[in-house]
Amino acid sequence: MKKPLAQQKPRQYVFDANGQILGRFATKVAIHVRGKMEPNFSSNTLPQIYVIIKNIDKLSISDKKMNSHVVIHFTGYPGGLRRKLWNEAYTSNPKKFFLRVVRYMLPKNRQAAKLLKFIKFE
Repeated sequence: MKKPLAQQKPRQYVFDANGQILGRFATKVAIHVRGKMEPNFSSNTLPQIYVIIKNIDKLSISDKKMNSHVVIHFTGYPGGLRRKLWNEAYTSNPKKFFLRVVRYMLPKNRQAAKLLKFIKFE
C-alpha cells in the first residue's frame, strides 16, 4: 500500500526558464507544483514537491503583450487602484510577476497560497 503524498519524502523538479514562453512554462510549473504528475494524485492533500526555477529573468514574452497587458493592484484605499504595464512589472520583479501568473493557474482555495511556497528561484 502506498503512502499518502503528504507522508512521502519531498521531491524536487528543476526547470530552466531560459527562452521559454511565459504561459506554457507557467502551466508546466503549476501542474508540477500541484502534484498532478504523480500516480497517486489527490486534490485534497498537499504534495511535498518543490519546483526550482532557474533564469526566470530570461523568459520569452512577446512585445505586444508586454506593452498592452496591465497588472492591476488595489491598495484598499479610495482612489488606490494602481496599474502597471507587464513590461514595468516584469522588469521590476520577475519572480513576483511569475508567481502572480502561476497563482491564477492554481485552484482558488486555501491550498493555493501554500502551494506557491513550494516554488523556489535560483
